[in-house]
Amino acid sequence: MDIITQARELGAAIQADPRYTFFKDIKSEMDNDASLQGKIGAFNLERMNLDNELSNDEKEESVIKALNEKIKTLYGEIMADPQMKKYEDAKKALEELIGQVNTIIEVSVNGGDPLTCDLTNCTHDCRTCGGCG
Repeated sequence: MDIITQARELGAAIQADPRYTFFKDIKSEMDNDASLQGKIGAFNLERMNLDNELSNDEKEESVIKALNEKIKTLYGEIMADPQMKKYEDAKKALEELIGQVNTIIEVSVNGGDPLTCDLTNCTHDCRTCGGCG
C-alpha cells in the first residue's frame, strides 16, 4: 500500500471519528440557527460599514466610535450564544485531534518515533521544547 492510499485512509478515519462527526453536526445546527445567523449577518454588515467609514476621506470619529461599539456588542452576543459556545467547543476538540495527527507526522518527518511521541504538550513550535524524538 502506498503512502497516498494510507493518507486517504487516515482522512476517512478522521471523518469517522466522533469529534469530527460532532463538529459537523454542531456546525450544521449553527448554520440553521436563524437567530444566530441574524446576529452574524448584522455583525458582518457593521464591519463592512466600519471598513467603509475608515476608507472615507472625511472620517467621522463619532461614527467610527459608534460602529466599533455596535460591533463589540454584536460580537459579545454572538460569543455568548449557547449554539456558538457548542460550536467553539466542538471546533476546539477537532483542532486538538488534527494537531495530534500533525504532531505525529512532524515527528516522523524529523526522524522521531511516531509510535511513542508525546501528543499532550506539543505546541508544534520546536523552539518551545526539548525535542520530540
